[in-house]
Amino acid sequence: MWKPREDSFAGEMKPDDKTMGMLCHLLGIFLGILGPLIVWLTKRDSSPYVNVHGREAINFHLSFIIYIVALGLISAVLAMIPFIGCVVILFPVLIGLMLLIAVVLLIVGAVKANQGKVFRYPVTIRMIR
Repeated sequence: MWKPREDSFAGEMKPDDKTMGMLCHLLGIFLGILGPLIVWLTKRDSSPYVNVHGREAINFHLSFIIYIVALGLISAVLAMIPFIGCVVILFPVLIGLMLLIAVVLLIVGAVKANQGKVFRYPVTIRMIR
């Protein structure tokens, strides 16, 4: 069974670092990529802990956007093919399932950040290093 990689953070933490790290993940549920981006841009220089969680949350959101666009393009192409176009009705179900999985992973990331651990999202393209 797959288990996400979790590591304890080895650097120093300030009192509000865990809260800001948690917000990097939690705000993504409500604000999409803007939530973690705002927290990360304001705190990345002053907190290595927030820098790690912010980058991870932003990479997750960027990857998720790429996956949704790819799924939409595949759906559009399949809709034009006779006899296969009727299968396109499954794609909104897949997108809904992806959204549910994303919310669950964001909550898990927020909980791990609040515990002082580094959470790595699965199948995430690490664009920001």
